[in-house]
Amino acid sequence: MKQAVAYLQPFLEAEKKASGLDSKPAAGKVVMATVKGDVHDIGKNIVGVVLQCNNYHVIDLGVMVPAQKILETAKRRRPTHRPVGTDHAPLDEMCHVAAEMEREGFSVPLLIAAPPPAACTPR
Repeated sequence: MKQAVAYLQPFLEAEKKASGLDSKPAAGKVVMATVKGDVHDIGKNIVGVVLQCNNYHVIDLGVMVPAQKILETAKRRRPTHRPVGTDHAPLDEMCHVAAEMEREGFSVPLLIAAPPPAACTPR
């Protein structure tokens, strides 16, 4: 997937420039990560490419990312949206990220590609 994206990147950038999107402000900023306990990131990578094609600034933290790093990056980079995880990620870890966001008073949306945080049991 990474090789395919690397190959396509120059074409995507050329299209962005030709359409004038490169001179417009980003539609939003997104921090993406696959949470600790998961090494599958193809879904996250596909979503990242789609978001970038729609003029979003994507900050991709990679795979096996601990909750604290996700939260610290989000505080520092101030995203407008924050997808976290993939459809293969451990639900308990995504619930932990959601609980920490709530505890720390985050107000930006959290997108999880798995059952919603409401399905989480309190720790």
